[in-house]
Amino acid sequence: HTSVLTGQKWIEELLEGHPGRFRRAMGMSKYVFKKLVHALHMHCRFTPTKHVSCEEQLAIFLRIAVTGLGNREHQERFQ
Repeated sequence: HTSVLTGQKWIEELLEGHPGRFRRAMGMSKYVFKKLVHALHMHCRFTPTKHVSCEEQLAIFLRIAVTGLGNREHQERFQ
C-alpha cells in the first residue's frame, strides 16, 4: 500500500475535488452518488460498519464495477 490516503480519505478527497475526477473514478456524478447513498440508506437499511462508511462501501462496489480491476488492486486502494 503506497498511498497515504485511507479509502475513506480518498473518497472525501474525490467528493471535495473536481467533478470530472469523481465521475471518472466512480462512473457517476457526485450528486448521483450522494443521492444513491441516501436512497440505499432510506430504502435498504444501508448503514456504516464499525470501520467502513456507507460512502466507502458504495465506492468499493462502484470501483469494482467501473474499472473491472482485480481484487488485489482494490485491496491496495481501500485498505
